[in-house]
This record gives sequence, C-alpha cells and structure tokens, in this order.
Amino acid sequence: MKNWFFTTYFFSNALFFVVLSFFSVTYNEDSIIRNIYNRVFVVLIMVTVLMVLLHKSVKQSKSSGRKFFMLCLVLSLLIATVYGYYKFGKTEISYKILMYVLGLTIPSTFLALCIDDKSRSFFDKVKYINIFITIGFGIPILKGYIKFGEYIDIAGSTHLIIGYTMSILFAYNLISLINSKKTFGKILYIGLILSNIAMVVFSGSRGSVVCLVSISMVMLWSNRKKITFLKGLLTLIALCTGMYILINKASNSFALQRMLLAFDGRMGGRNIFYNKAIDMIVASPILGSGIGAYANGFGIYVYPHNIVLEILTDFGIVGLIIFLVIIIKAFSNLAKMLKQNKDEQLIGLLFISSFTMLLFSGSYLTNIQFWMSFVLVYTYQSNLNIKYANTNESGTAVVSAQ
Repeated sequence: MKNWFFTTYFFSNALFFVVLSFFSVTYNEDSIIRNIYNRVFVVLIMVTVLMVLLHKSVKQSKSSGRKFFMLCLVLSLLIATVYGYYKFGKTEISYKILMYVLGLTIPSTFLALCIDDKSRSFFDKVKYINIFITIGFGIPILKGYIKFGEYIDIAGSTHLIIGYTMSILFAYNLISLINSKKTFGKILYIGLILSNIAMVVFSGSRGSVVCLVSISMVMLWSNRKKITFLKGLLTLIALCTGMYILINKASNSFALQRMLLAFDGRMGGRNIFYNKAIDMIVASPILGSGIGAYANGFGIYVYPHNIVLEILTDFGIVGLIIFLVIIIKAFSNLAKMLKQNKDEQLIGLLFISSFTMLLFSGSYLTNIQFWMSFVLVYTYQSNLNIKYANTNESGTAVVSAQ
C-alpha cells in the first residue's frame, strides 16, 4: 500500500477543514458541504481499501497471530454494535453508532492491518502535511491572536480537531528536532513546535495540553541518553513559560475560559457525562449495558468522554479487564518502538496522542487515528532492537537480535 494513502487518511479531518478555510467555506451540521464531505470521505475509504486489496493482501509474518487477534477483536466489536442496534429498538442513535463502526473503525483497522513491518515508512510523508496544516490552521489563529486574543473558528472546525492535530504534529516536529543535525533544520522545527504549542493553547482543548506534556515526557525518557537533565528541565520551563505568555495575552479569550473550566468543580461540564456513566456502571457492573445504551439513555448521540468509563458502560468489568490486557501489551510494544527509527517513534507517539485524547474526549468507536495507531503498535514485531546503553564512544550502536 502506498504510504501516502495511509498518511492522508490519518489526517483527513484536519485536511478537510484546512481546504475549506482556504476557500472561505464554513462547515456546519446543516450545510450542503457536510453531506458532500461525508460522501466523498466514504468513497475515499472504499477506493483506498480496493487499491490495497488489488496491491496485496495481509501478508503472513511473525505478527500474523497478533493481526488475526486484532481482526477478531474488531469483528467482535462490530457484532456487539449490531446486537446493540437491535437490542435498543433500531433507534436513530444506534443506527448512527453502527454507521460509525462500519464507516470508520472497520476500514481504519483494515488499512492498518495491511501495513507490514517493512513498509511502515510514514515519517517523510508527514512533512508535507505538517506544513500545509500548520499554515492552514495557523493563519486564522494568528490573526485572531493579534487583533482580539480570542479563538477564531476555522471553517466550522471544532477546537478538538485543531488541538489534537497540533499535538500530533508536535510529536512529529519534536522527533525531527531531536534527529536534525543542521542548524537551519533545528531553527525550523523549533519554530514549528512553538506554533504547535500556540495553536493548542488557543484551541482551548485541555486534553491537547495533556497530550503535549505526555509526548514531551515520553520523548525525554526515550532519549535520556541524548538529552541531559538540564536540557530537559530548560525545555519544560520554556514550554510552561510559552503557555503562560500565550494564555496571559489571551486574557478573556475562549481558550483561557475553557482551560479554567477544568478547575470549576464541574470538570468543565464533564461531570454530567461522568455521573451518568457511573450510574450505568453501578446498575450493570459485570457485563455492562451494551453499545448504544449510554447514548440512548441521553436521547442524543453522546459518550462518556473517557475511554475507561465508556468501556465499562459498554462491556462492564469483563470488558475492562480484556481492554487492559490488550493495552498493556500495546504499551510493551510501544517501549520497544521508541528505541527504533523515526517511523516507529512517530507511530508510537501517534498512539500516545490518540489514547490520551480518548481519556478526555471522543469515543473509541469513532476515532480513526486511535484505531490505526493502536493496531500498528499492538501488531508491531521488531526484528532488531537498538540498545542505546551499549553505544560505544565512536557513536556506533550495538544491534542485537531479539
């Protein structure tokens, strides 16, 4: 499969809003452009899947057992969604959830399963999307910052899309900065990192700020042999100082108001969603209430805004135990990936970003970035492990077979 298919699909939402902003088109739930986008997106998915099928099938490899398990997992999820659709009376809400699983989760998982360990080179493909999205989101936010110090709506996109896209690009730029050997490259990536931070702050997305911190800590840990404690401390101080200056400039902005809502005792309004989830968990703790029960209980399509609570409401303690076992295996692979090349590091950080997002917002049933990065991390099978601890004075790394 051509890697740019995967990369473009991964950033499809952000690219959509950037293109709209360039043509001064505003997207909303009732606009014609919404229907056009949905249809085009589905066609794009189908064409991509067909091209993958024509190019090659899922190859047998050392990780084929893991791929088979992941395929069984997503098919089980589909069966549970179909069961919920009929269980709750084929409501419009349950139908929407079913369409999300069929149109987003299944294709995303399939595309990720078609990537083998020898063709996971996405890093260079992201650099073009990196610049394009940064400019597309950056210009409107910069104009709003200079004139009003307030968040500016970008073609109708939500603050979540802007914030989490910037946190993902932050990961890419951070890896590039650490691996850059040229002065111009370092200056360029420092500038891009600062722009990522600024846009995350002015998006008002609290979870995106946590993503930045998580990614920074992981990169400091995985590159601890390259980065001294003093450099790491100075970097964190610079990040915190930059955020303070940006927020202080924003004064009464949308961004600052959202940030402060996290400390108002109501968790920014999330307490309503959390309390509803807890009530459902108490009512059915072992096997949960089924996919669709939570949203149907509200009468509109909503989710608990936390993946752990969502798993518990859908599948109960049994589902949570299975989920934790799988996630622990994924994080075990993640630790290995962070010691490999830039492509593997990027995939690992994409998983961290998408998983962190689901702890604060979004649903695991609709997040294509989570499924794509999760599948790639879980099915990862490293053939070589670069042990930085054994690097000799000449800079030559000792490579040992696992």
